[in-house]
Amino acid sequence: MAGWLIRIYQYYLGPVRDMMKAEIMKSHHIHCDETPFVMPEKSKQYMWVYHSPGSPEKPPVFLYEYPGTRGTAAPREFLKGYKGTLVTDGYQVYHTLEKEKEDLTIAGCWVHMRLRFEQAWEVIPKEARKGTISYMAMKQIQDRKSTRL
Repeated sequence: MAGWLIRIYQYYLGPVRDMMKAEIMKSHHIHCDETPFVMPEKSKQYMWVYHSPGSPEKPPVFLYEYPGTRGTAAPREFLKGYKGTLVTDGYQVYHTLEKEKEDLTIAGCWVHMRLRFEQAWEVIPKEARKGTISYMAMKQIQDRKSTRL
């Protein structure tokens, strides 16, 4: 059975994955995030997702990679040869990659940025929130959330 699954990957799934990755790598910016999950009887594992924004002519591409770890090695390998902008949360791994690769720029994700402004907003009394910088920033992000880079 294991041999059968390996052949399915080699002949069918591997080439599809490679085509998806090639399409993502053409993009002027890529969204990237890692997310934890727990495998039964194992420690916490990580899945990485890479996402190209797409365009009116072609749909976005979402590719999930399972290296298992959260370290720099997974995105370093995936992004080998990529030149462009990586849109991410504030996780340090991405900034480490930016220092290593001169053609890579890290850009902050609007959703993660909005979360930080919401956290700041929570300590401000409700009646005083409307004129604050966090209110204006959240309004700007809200107005742009449906637009793409």
